[in-house]
Amino acid sequence: MRLVPLLAAGLLLTACGGGSEQSAEKPTPTRVAPSEPATGRVTTADGSASLELPDGYALYGEQDLDGVVVLAATRARATDEQVFVGRFDDRGAAEDAAVYAATTVAGQGGRCARDTGDTTYGAPRLVVDCAFGEPEQFHKVFVVLGNQRRGALLTVQTAATSRAGTRDVVAPILASWRWKA
Repeated sequence: MRLVPLLAAGLLLTACGGGSEQSAEKPTPTRVAPSEPATGRVTTADGSASLELPDGYALYGEQDLDGVVVLAATRARATDEQVFVGRFDDRGAAEDAAVYAATTVAGQGGRCARDTGDTTYGAPRLVVDCAFGEPEQFHKVFVVLGNQRRGALLTVQTAATSRAGTRDVVAPILASWRWKA
């Protein structure tokens, strides 16, 4: 079992609202409000990829990113609608992180399903979809990207009541995704 996916999934989950303890040597950055809404193409903090966010999303500053999280954004006036990109060494590590995160989400009351050939967003993709609430009140979708040389985990949380309802946020991001050389 890989340690990195365990740490990464925890970071992706804590970035969604949880906190971490401060150490005496290096204090944890204070979470601040996101910047103005993003327009056009944005690049991940590590420079590994670029993408376009849907209208109304604002980026968090690089000082607010932890661990494998290389991009974080939220929809203005809707802090429960968020986008995160986690960077991994390869697709397998990103998949491990998605499965671990889904296990954690399921432990919090979410219902998660793993789909290796999902076509909700166009081309077949590995997607882990977690629904919360009765009836479903929001979805957290994990989309695995990459190959044997690089990997990423796109995490999107929306107020959608179905996986298909997440299409308006997830599909444009995936369609605009570009790996940097």
